[in-house]
Amino acid sequence: MSRDDEERGPEDDGPQLQIWDAETRRHSLGRLVDGDEEWEVHVVAETVTNDLARGRLTFQRGRLQLVTAAVIVEETEAEVLRRAEAMPESMIRQFLVSVRD
Repeated sequence: MSRDDEERGPEDDGPQLQIWDAETRRHSLGRLVDGDEEWEVHVVAETVTNDLARGRLTFQRGRLQLVTAAVIVEETEAEVLRRAEAMPESMIRQFLVSVRD
């Protein structure tokens, strides 16, 4: 082992896979009524890299919480939020149906 190897440390061993950034922001999109159920809908936005952000939708009713995969990918968290807020109710309802199954 060379002196350079000793000084580098484990953080220099190459790229590390990071699934979700620690910095997430949850923003309310409102309520969705589905039959006799009422769900609180949020988008969880997070920055992945300097030019990549993604968002998941969460549906909460009481203690039950359903979460989608990342369904919005944009360059910034602000763009993720704008896209989420512009989603039609029918699309949000489809995401709810997909995470229920």
